[in-house]
Order: sequence, then C-alpha cells, then structure tokens
Amino acid sequence: MFLNIGPKLFNAFGTRSFLLSNNVSELIGELH
Repeated sequence: MFLNIGPKLFNAFGTRSFLLSNNVSELIGELH
C-alpha cells in the first residue's frame, strides 16, 4: 500500500516544486 502511494506523492511534490521554481525564475526575470 505504502509502496504504491509513495511514488505518487513523490511525483506530486516533484512536479509542484518544479512549477514553483519555474514561476519564481519567471518572476525574477520580470523584475530584472
């Protein structure tokens, strides 16, 4: 059960952090 949930949570957090980093980089690019 945990083995099936683990990868899904990891992928969810991975994509979420990836989108956040992209948004931050875009904001910094607009500021500069």
